Amino acid sequence: MRTDERRIEKQFGKNPGFRVPDDYFEHLVGDVMNRLPECEPNVIPLHSSNNRGAKWRKLVLAAACLCGVVFGVDVLIQPHRASSDQIAHVGVNEDISVNKTIDQVAHYSMIDNEDMYAYVADN
Repeated sequence: MRTDERRIEKQFGKNPGFRVPDDYFEHLVGDVMNRLPECEPNVIPLHSSNNRGAKWRKLVLAAACLCGVVFGVDVLIQPHRASSDQIAHVGVNEDISVNKTIDQVAHYSMIDNEDMYAYVADN
Protein backbone atom coordinates (compact mmCIF):
# COMPACT_ATOMS: atom_id res chain seq x y z
CA MET A 1 0.00 0.00 0.00
CA ARG A 2 2.88 2.32 0.64
CA THR A 3 3.97 1.89 -2.97
CA ASP A 4 0.60 3.21 -4.17
CA GLU A 5 0.98 6.30 -2.03
CA ARG A 6 4.51 6.92 -3.43
CA ARG A 7 3.25 6.56 -6.98
CA ILE A 8 0.40 9.06 -6.32
CA GLU A 9 2.85 11.52 -4.71
CA LYS A 10 5.18 11.21 -7.70
CA GLN A 11 2.39 11.79 -10.20
CA PHE A 12 0.44 14.58 -8.39
CA GLY A 13 2.82 15.89 -5.75
CA LYS A 14 2.12 16.59 -2.08
CA ASN A 15 -0.46 19.30 -2.73
CA PRO A 16 -3.78 18.05 -1.21
CA GLY A 17 -5.84 19.82 -3.90
CA PHE A 18 -7.96 22.08 -1.68
CA ARG A 19 -7.63 24.37 1.31
CA VAL A 20 -10.03 25.48 3.96
CA PRO A 21 -9.78 29.13 4.91
CA ASP A 22 -8.43 29.87 8.37
CA ASP A 23 -11.15 30.02 11.10
CA TYR A 24 -13.78 28.70 8.62
CA PHE A 25 -15.45 26.29 11.05
CA GLU A 26 -15.42 28.78 13.92
CA HIS A 27 -17.62 31.22 11.97
CA LEU A 28 -19.68 28.66 10.02
CA VAL A 29 -22.64 28.47 12.44
CA GLY A 30 -23.01 32.24 12.64
CA ASP A 31 -22.88 32.62 8.85
CA VAL A 32 -25.54 29.94 8.30
CA MET A 33 -27.84 31.44 10.96
CA ASN A 34 -27.51 34.91 9.38
CA ARG A 35 -28.57 33.52 5.98
CA LEU A 36 -31.75 31.90 7.32
CA PRO A 37 -34.97 33.90 6.87
CA GLU A 38 -36.67 35.31 9.94
CA CYS A 39 -39.97 33.60 10.78
CA GLU A 40 -42.41 33.83 13.65
CA PRO A 41 -43.01 30.63 15.63
CA ASN A 42 -46.53 29.19 15.60
CA VAL A 43 -47.96 29.16 19.10
CA ILE A 44 -50.65 26.59 19.85
CA PRO A 45 -52.53 27.13 23.12
CA LEU A 46 -52.55 24.13 25.43
CA HIS A 47 -55.78 25.04 27.18
CA SER A 48 -59.05 25.72 25.46
CA SER A 49 -60.66 29.09 26.01
CA ASN A 50 -64.04 27.36 26.38
CA ASN A 51 -64.01 26.69 30.15
CA ARG A 52 -67.76 26.03 30.25
CA GLY A 53 -67.39 22.98 27.99
CA ALA A 54 -64.52 21.67 30.10
CA LYS A 55 -66.60 21.96 33.26
CA TRP A 56 -69.51 20.04 31.68
CA ARG A 57 -67.13 17.39 30.38
CA LYS A 58 -65.68 16.88 33.87
CA LEU A 59 -69.16 16.71 35.36
CA VAL A 60 -70.32 14.11 32.83
CA LEU A 61 -67.19 12.00 33.38
CA ALA A 62 -67.67 12.12 37.14
CA ALA A 63 -71.33 11.08 36.81
CA ALA A 64 -70.38 8.21 34.47
CA CYS A 65 -67.77 6.96 36.94
CA LEU A 66 -70.25 7.14 39.79
CA CYS A 67 -72.86 5.19 37.81
CA GLY A 68 -70.27 2.59 36.90
CA VAL A 69 -69.30 2.09 40.52
CA VAL A 70 -72.92 1.92 41.76
CA PHE A 71 -74.06 -0.55 39.11
CA GLY A 72 -70.85 -2.56 39.39
CA VAL A 73 -71.33 -3.03 43.12
CA ASP A 74 -74.99 -3.90 42.56
CA VAL A 75 -74.05 -6.59 40.04
CA LEU A 76 -71.46 -8.04 42.43
CA ILE A 77 -73.95 -8.16 45.31
CA GLN A 78 -76.95 -9.37 43.24
CA PRO A 79 -76.21 -13.16 43.37
CA HIS A 80 -76.12 -13.04 47.19
CA ARG A 81 -79.59 -11.44 47.43
CA ALA A 82 -81.50 -14.35 45.87
CA SER A 83 -83.65 -16.20 48.38
CA SER A 84 -84.27 -19.95 48.45
CA ASP A 85 -87.85 -19.46 47.15
CA GLN A 86 -86.57 -17.68 44.07
CA ILE A 87 -83.98 -20.40 43.47
CA ALA A 88 -86.64 -23.16 43.77
CA HIS A 89 -88.94 -21.26 41.44
CA VAL A 90 -86.17 -20.87 38.84
CA GLY A 91 -85.42 -24.60 39.11
CA VAL A 92 -89.01 -25.49 38.23
CA ASN A 93 -88.99 -23.13 35.25
CA GLU A 94 -85.71 -24.59 33.99
CA ASP A 95 -87.12 -28.13 34.33
CA ILE A 96 -90.14 -27.16 32.23
CA SER A 97 -87.86 -25.53 29.68
CA VAL A 98 -85.68 -28.65 29.45
CA ASN A 99 -88.79 -30.84 28.94
CA LYS A 100 -89.96 -28.55 26.14
CA THR A 101 -86.59 -28.80 24.48
CA ILE A 102 -86.59 -32.61 24.70
CA ASP A 103 -90.11 -32.70 23.25
CA GLN A 104 -89.05 -30.45 20.38
CA VAL A 105 -86.01 -32.62 19.63
CA ALA A 106 -88.14 -35.79 19.70
CA HIS A 107 -90.69 -34.22 17.38
CA TYR A 108 -88.00 -32.99 14.98
CA SER A 109 -86.28 -36.38 14.83
CA MET A 110 -89.68 -38.12 14.46
CA ILE A 111 -89.23 -40.45 17.42
CA ASP A 112 -92.42 -41.94 18.78
CA ASN A 113 -93.07 -43.77 22.07
CA GLU A 114 -92.23 -47.21 20.67
CA ASP A 115 -88.77 -46.00 19.54
CA MET A 116 -88.19 -44.49 22.98
CA TYR A 117 -89.10 -47.77 24.71
CA ALA A 118 -86.74 -49.60 22.34
CA TYR A 119 -83.86 -47.24 23.19
CA VAL A 120 -84.47 -47.59 26.92
CA ALA A 121 -84.79 -51.40 26.68
CA ASP A 122 -81.48 -51.67 24.80
CA ASN A 123 -79.65 -49.85 27.56
